[in-house]
Amino acid sequence: MPMPTLADLKTHLRIRHGHEDDDLQMKLEAANSVRLAILIIAAELYANREESVVGTIYSRIPKAENMLHFYRTGLGI
Repeated sequence: MPMPTLADLKTHLRIRHGHEDDDLQMKLEAANSVRLAILIIAAELYANREESVVGTIYSRIPKAENMLHFYRTGLGI
């Protein structure tokens, strides 16, 4: 199966504008899941940098941690 193109990704995500093309292309070209995981974690920390959040329910989706699981060493028992 060939790798999806930027046009394929935009069609799948129902994106019609070109404002996010560079970001989407970078994600398509992410050859290393560690790089993508770092970007996801950095974006999460930047977006939620307040010490506390009032009036909302917040739960983390462990996608970045799942990407990094295969690179862990010394997992123990």
